[in-house]
Amino acid sequence: MVTAAKSSTMAADTSSPPPHPPTKVATKPEAENEHAPPSSAEEAAALLGAAIGEARTSSSVTSSANQLPASGHTNPPVGMHSIFVVQSPIPNGMLFIRLCNLRTWLRWHADVMDRASKKDSVEIVEDDNPIAHPFGNKLKTQYPAEQFTAARSILAVLMKLLEVSSAMATSDGNANNVDASPQITTSGKSKMATGSPKQKQHKPLAPLLSTPIRNTWVECISLCLALGSSLPGNLRTDPYTFVNKMLEISNWNPRSKMAAGGVRLAALQVVGRVCSLNIDLAKRTAPYAWEILQCCHKGLLSGGAGEPGHRAACVKTACCVVISCRKVASGVRGGDGADSFSVPGAMEERAVQEGIKFIKRATSDKYPEVRLGAAMFAGLIAPMLIRNIPTGSLSRNGGGRDNEELATPLAWLEEVTQFALKNIDDESAGVATAWASALARCICVSVEHGTSVRDAQSEDQASRRSADVDDEAPPSSDNSNLDLAAKFKAFSESRRASAATAICSSVPSAIAYLTKQFVRCGGETASNRCGGSFSCGGRAARIGFADALTEFLRLQASKGDFQLTEAVRPVLEMVGSSFEKQIMKAEKGGNSLSSEIDFFSTPSPNASPEKRMQTISGAFLSGRNPRAKSSADPSIGRLLASDVLRKGISENLSESLQLNVLLELTASCNLSIKSTVDGNNNSESPPLNRHEIQVALIEISHLVVALGEAGSSSLDDLLAMLDKCLSHSDHGVRYEAAIVHAAIAQAFPAVGRKFVLSSLNEIVANVDEIRGLASKAPAITSPTPKSRFRRSVEKPHGNSQSDQLMHSQCVLHGKALALSMLMHEFPHIMGGVNAAIVVKVFNVAEKLLHCQFDEALVQKNPTAACTCIRSGYCLLSGVLTMGTEAVIPHISSAFTFWQNSGMNVLPGVSKFSPTHDLLIVESLLASVVTFLKFCPDLLLAVPDALNRLTALLEKLFPLVSSGGKLDQEKNSTLGNARLSSAISSIMEAYSWLPPGSFPLSADRIFTFASNQIQELSESDILCSILDSLLSREDKLIEAHSVERAVSPGQIGGSVRLDTNISMRGSDILHHNEREATLHLLAWRKKFRMRHHDDEYHESPILGLYLREGDENSIP
Repeated sequence: MVTAAKSSTMAADTSSPPPHPPTKVATKPEAENEHAPPSSAEEAAALLGAAIGEARTSSSVTSSANQLPASGHTNPPVGMHSIFVVQSPIPNGMLFIRLCNLRTWLRWHADVMDRASKKDSVEIVEDDNPIAHPFGNKLKTQYPAEQFTAARSILAVLMKLLEVSSAMATSDGNANNVDASPQITTSGKSKMATGSPKQKQHKPLAPLLSTPIRNTWVECISLCLALGSSLPGNLRTDPYTFVNKMLEISNWNPRSKMAAGGVRLAALQVVGRVCSLNIDLAKRTAPYAWEILQCCHKGLLSGGAGEPGHRAACVKTACCVVISCRKVASGVRGGDGADSFSVPGAMEERAVQEGIKFIKRATSDKYPEVRLGAAMFAGLIAPMLIRNIPTGSLSRNGGGRDNEELATPLAWLEEVTQFALKNIDDESAGVATAWASALARCICVSVEHGTSVRDAQSEDQASRRSADVDDEAPPSSDNSNLDLAAKFKAFSESRRASAATAICSSVPSAIAYLTKQFVRCGGETASNRCGGSFSCGGRAARIGFADALTEFLRLQASKGDFQLTEAVRPVLEMVGSSFEKQIMKAEKGGNSLSSEIDFFSTPSPNASPEKRMQTISGAFLSGRNPRAKSSADPSIGRLLASDVLRKGISENLSESLQLNVLLELTASCNLSIKSTVDGNNNSESPPLNRHEIQVALIEISHLVVALGEAGSSSLDDLLAMLDKCLSHSDHGVRYEAAIVHAAIAQAFPAVGRKFVLSSLNEIVANVDEIRGLASKAPAITSPTPKSRFRRSVEKPHGNSQSDQLMHSQCVLHGKALALSMLMHEFPHIMGGVNAAIVVKVFNVAEKLLHCQFDEALVQKNPTAACTCIRSGYCLLSGVLTMGTEAVIPHISSAFTFWQNSGMNVLPGVSKFSPTHDLLIVESLLASVVTFLKFCPDLLLAVPDALNRLTALLEKLFPLVSSGGKLDQEKNSTLGNARLSSAISSIMEAYSWLPPGSFPLSADRIFTFASNQIQELSESDILCSILDSLLSREDKLIEAHSVERAVSPGQIGGSVRLDTNISMRGSDILHHNEREATLHLLAWRKKFRMRHHDDEYHESPILGLYLREGDENSIP
């Protein structure tokens, strides 16, 4: 324990120090113990008082204009600038060390007192760290729980730092000059030339302007206040007086001398810390909620429009006040309100009204840090916005529509909900995400209030029914009057604008409301700003409502009163009939393409060919207006709906309920597809449209992987449903069904292999059927006529043979796509690669690719021929991903396929149109790149492989370069995307070749590549090799806070925010574009089991931010 000498030292240090403390030369033992940790909190406070006294002495020395800095300051030589003045450092480093030591002791005492409330003595855990456990006991001892009587004196020592920081900030050698900015004049230069002693020194940094010192000081103050608030008599610290003093300091004029040095900010942080430290202080500060919120509101007004540090601290302090009120209310209720969304009466009315004004002011701040705090404050105060209105208050206040609206219990909640609805599309993704959470909490409060009202009404009706058993029924005239009054009230309310809180009185109605808002806000180019000061509209509105719905479902799952399985079908309505009508209306605005091109190109049968901006695979040859038209709305809607379904429902369910959801989705998809084929719907609910089926298939793939073998009971129904989906007319449905087959193979490898063998036989039968139907069907000579002057053009009615031919192509394409995805999985699942499957795949691929030379098929129906060729190359790309050992026996066959197809697309040889040739070249080059990525060793191991591949690329490059045969396709949007994909593939193929292996075409390749890089750089498109050019340390430069992040990966670890940022600014790949890069993405599977180091420079935070993903670096 501290001795009397140490106590007297502390008392001497806390008093005003002499202007010139005597210099003392430390002996060797004293020098060794100078930085030793203190042995008690009193000693730590004494050392801190000495450090504060030293800081004050240094401040007085630098503020003396007529005094030479003899100790610690050295003037520069004559003629040198004053910047070279050597000044002894103000002991901020020592202050920080002393504050940390004191904080450690205060934390320890606070922990002792906290555990002492549960038992009489506290067991000290053995630890060699004297800072973590200040006693540093080598053995376990029992320390008696005693009150900490030195809290008041230590608090006085800490408060000295306010005065010192303010004095140091205003001491610049001129007492009348508040601004301490250095000024250099000609007279100053002349004085320096003469060596005048009155040279301006560097202004020392005030301690409370240092964020680490200020935060540590704030915690020490709050701990002292907590430890001393329960002491008796004069030893007790008075929280009420102290909080009032801090509020007075924080309200000082920011331009005054007293408020300099970070004093206002430190006082404001102390108030917030005291409010949220523990329940005892929360009870003492909650009655001052109105005064604290007023202080925070004034801080927003006095903070100006510049640096947002003080205003951000105001919103944080306001959040702490709300937390304290919630703690007190929960404590008064005995913890019953811990699982409740609403806490009515937790704050007094004037405090709530001040909080609403505070939100309104903070949402208009131009800095996202303040707006983020406003969103957090809105979410925290939402449970306290239910008004307790006594009966008859409306009649006493007078009638009228305005008074009635203000007297409703949900008036305050509706006001905050409107703030959230207006700012849900904030230009900052982090702020928008916070407002989505606030909106979800407001709706949860509204739902809980509606549930309580219905419960009260049901109890009232039950009591009336029980009372009517013995008493007479009331007269019928009274009932008619009551009914008339209720009807008139309902009619008057229906004429008003529908309030969000009034609509969301139950969980189903809340889900329906958010779903309706999701559809109503419109697409990317049709959506307007939601109404906030910094709203951006566009995609952000739908992203915000999807986030709000996800958070709402999570909150309901945490409470457990609602079965989330009942929300599956309402969530699918996000892309339901209303969404489909909206998409169809937008799609009809573009020119429809011919049916033979629609099969592979469009995301839906009537999709517009216009796109908002270039995609990843089509990043070349850009230059259109990005806001002209957009076809990304269907994909964004499906992505958001699947995200809500997964994160809002499936992730919060048990395994048995997840299995029920899997069975429900499977049955819904099966009935919907059956009703589409048969034309009748026998179920009560309407059938799922193409978007809903895709969302359901996306979730089914996740559930299959998550359930694993537990989902075996649903396997038969699932496979039957997928077989129908693989032959669906929509490309997206076929693609998602193929992904589900890949997911099934991960959990059930034997089922996957059985499906491959059976599907290969079906593909062979489909090829023969396509050839037979194509020979009987009428030849396609011209595309479908385009509409003119907005007049609709009647499309030719298809016959049964044409429909059957299209169905056979759908089956062929779906089966080939599913098989290629399954072959990605075989090297990584139990059983590995089956050589018999590889042999059969090459045989089937050869039959499919031979359709390129079938003149009868090419002349009758070139689209059917392209379908077979692309399916063959899809199978070839899938089998090439299985690795070198599986491919090496068949490598000669692959080169034969490429050489024959490459020769057949050359000018003068090809019998296809340039559009169909581009379809073939794109799929051919994709298979070549797949070979180079997964089997690069064979390029040099197989004789003449390098020469044959180089010759193939040199023949194809002139076709896709400027002035080539396929260059004319860039005039159409779809052709431009395909041409860009082909160019990307051929450039990547050249990058995999060894240097010097293509000398004849090197100049043309490098010139073309440099032009593309220049064009894309001018369009602000980042180069894909940027990561390999930068070192790992340079990535830290891109680290941002949550509210400042503008690109994915800048905040490190927030998947939700990264997803929102990606969907806000990235273009959407449609299914045909995903298929073009499908086999290249399988590269990641080779590295998915590789261990990653989670630390960088011994920091797990930096390691998380700099975690390298899959090591698929460019060669």
